[in-house]
Amino acid sequence: MQNHTEFSFKVISYIKKCSVGFLIIFLLPIFFGFLGIRPIATPDEARYIEIPREMIARSDWIVPYLNGLIYFEKPPFVYWIIALFLKIFHLNEYFLRLPIAIISFITVISQYFFVKKYENHTTAILSTFIISSSILWVFLSQMIILDMPLACLTTLSLFCYYHSLQQTKVNALYAWSALGSILCGLTLLTKGLVGLAFIGMIGILWATFSKEWRKISPLYLLIQLLIILAVALPWHFAVAHRHPDFWHKYFYVEHFARYTTSYHRRYQPFWFFIPIILLGFIPWMATLLAGLYHSIKEKIKEHEHNVTSLQIFLYCWAAFTFFFFSFSNSKLIPYILPLFPPLSILVAKHLYQLISQEKCKYISMLLGIPALCITIAFFITGTNYHQLNLTLSDISDIPLKYIWTFSCLFFTLFLSSIALRQSFLKSSFVLFLVWMYGFHFTVFDVAATVQKPSMQSLCKHLQQSSSKDDHVWMYTVYFQDVPIYLNKTVKIIDYLGELEYGVHANTAQNWILNSHQWKKMLSKTNLTQNQTHWIFTKETRIVDLVQNFPFLQLVNKKCEQNFCLIKAIQSKTAQVN
Repeated sequence: MQNHTEFSFKVISYIKKCSVGFLIIFLLPIFFGFLGIRPIATPDEARYIEIPREMIARSDWIVPYLNGLIYFEKPPFVYWIIALFLKIFHLNEYFLRLPIAIISFITVISQYFFVKKYENHTTAILSTFIISSSILWVFLSQMIILDMPLACLTTLSLFCYYHSLQQTKVNALYAWSALGSILCGLTLLTKGLVGLAFIGMIGILWATFSKEWRKISPLYLLIQLLIILAVALPWHFAVAHRHPDFWHKYFYVEHFARYTTSYHRRYQPFWFFIPIILLGFIPWMATLLAGLYHSIKEKIKEHEHNVTSLQIFLYCWAAFTFFFFSFSNSKLIPYILPLFPPLSILVAKHLYQLISQEKCKYISMLLGIPALCITIAFFITGTNYHQLNLTLSDISDIPLKYIWTFSCLFFTLFLSSIALRQSFLKSSFVLFLVWMYGFHFTVFDVAATVQKPSMQSLCKHLQQSSSKDDHVWMYTVYFQDVPIYLNKTVKIIDYLGELEYGVHANTAQNWILNSHQWKKMLSKTNLTQNQTHWIFTKETRIVDLVQNFPFLQLVNKKCEQNFCLIKAIQSKTAQVN
């Protein structure tokens, strides 16, 4: 058997052989292979498709509308991109998710070049593999949400700013800082002030701890600010010109109140993101913990003062991101995405250090022990599946075949770690690929199974069975994908939710009603013949519908899980009380 030195040298030499072309080929299936296997997910994906659909329908690219009502929660950059793809490719899940996957892929490849520039090729390859196999980053790269574009634009902007301040030529310095400022301005058009806060505070912390303020001239800061404002301000003033209440709703409610209060009912404890980060970094969670532990231990024990500028930059980035969101009163899983690039680079640096110190067996343990634990957990779940079904509703949503699939896949990852420990490098890499592609495919297949049912088939049934004179309603619910599939605004009864601001802003609208208003509207209808109504609702609300609106005769219903499309007839002789 090869000794440790020979094997460590062999590992590094294999990694060095990985070109950027090989890297791209390796990653293409991960980022672009599974985009179309799931229907549109509600509420988020459907919301961020419906708003662009209404932009196209209204020919209004300034003010966002959701189901015909003003929607000021988020700025429009991602809406514009989705609208462009919607015009070109129409309602196709694959192509509508494609722009999010593209920007995530560009960020990952940019991270490779950034780390290669300021560390080495081996660390760059490792960091790219780590972030590209981490489940949370990959999964959210294939969802139409705003958090991934925000994380990517923030990451790319920070790369540009750091790179600009390492330049010796003035032209290069201002060129890279200008690009970083454009990207920073786009973060303002993606999800508001959070991107600017991130980039600004991380830059300040880095310059302070690394004592690099001398590199940052007032002219540098002024030019950055002017470019950011030139990118972001025109849309803000255009909206405010048409709707003066925009400033209060957008900045106070959606920024200040969202962060400092539980206004949006998304409060979670301070430690909420710790398990999210660890689970999101599967299969590298043990490596992440080990890397952070040894890094802190070395700094405390040895009082090292030779911390590089890049390390300070990454520590400031990771620490500020974690504490910023942990102190927030509004927490959702995707918020923590900006933490993944710096952590993946720090983990890669730790792995490279272990390889250089001839500790490949330690790496195999960091991968293998969690993989074995997860294998056993899924095995126990599979063997006790029917008993768990009785007490854990979340488990019952996942078919048994997926439980066994995950168990086999993580056992494959465990075998990969064993092969690495035994110095079978090629076998270890092949087994890791089997795990990586198999795991991500299974996760997306599971997501298609357990996510909220798409209304696509019910909408298709409605389109095939209804006439142009029929009325369509949603009763006590708002399925965000119904207006998408029907290609029109849908009337809603007894529901406000995220539409509440738009309802108050447009009191003249007549398609968001309460039960009393609906009865009043129907009573004024001059029927010359029986009127057909199609009503989307939850199955549990059908009894309420019958009791509250006895003048509607239910003809039939078509249901998927707990969601139903009801056909009802309003007779011209029926009395509406």
